[in-house]
Amino acid sequence: MHVDAKGTVGRYPVLLVRTMLRHLRSRLQWGLAELETAAGLPPGNGRALVRVLRAEGLIEAVGRGIWTITQAGVTFSAATAAQQVTRATAERTLSEFLERVTEVNQNPYFLAKVTTVVLFGSLLKPEVERLSDVDVAIRIDQEKPGFRAGTRAESATGRGVGQPGPRLPERPGVGGLLVLGGVQVSERAKSCDRASRLQR
Repeated sequence: MHVDAKGTVGRYPVLLVRTMLRHLRSRLQWGLAELETAAGLPPGNGRALVRVLRAEGLIEAVGRGIWTITQAGVTFSAATAAQQVTRATAERTLSEFLERVTEVNQNPYFLAKVTTVVLFGSLLKPEVERLSDVDVAIRIDQEKPGFRAGTRAESATGRGVGQPGPRLPERPGVGGLLVLGGVQVSERAKSCDRASRLQR
């Protein structure tokens, strides 16, 4: 889901609402005080925001003065506000990312190797001309003792520049780690930056 960074939900900035929902989505239920804290509102000023969020279907009441985030709210909290880029820019960035993966696989410093790269999301849809990110899943297989998932996963999905690299052949791995994320792209496409979140 893509949102306009300059847009509003009711009279509230989109980014404020998204940030607030991100803070609250880890809780099953919450009250007005928690909402006001998450939104940075003074105490007693959150009821208007509650009305807006309920009207938009982003939250729902589960009791008197108690609310929870709906599935629509969860989706909104994960929305991106990144500036959209052309398909050509996204494809070029993906090629640079694959070259970075090749560099990591050829470097003996790294204790694990990327064995599979899977592309998914909007880049696979030919009718989509502008995208906000490139979604990839990678499989990392340990080759030596002492593998630390966080450090090596960061390195494998780090930034890379240069000529387009080859696509990696898919092969089975043992004891693998599946890392899901997106490669953030910019219009200039001078680098590939690791996504801000990794999902287990």
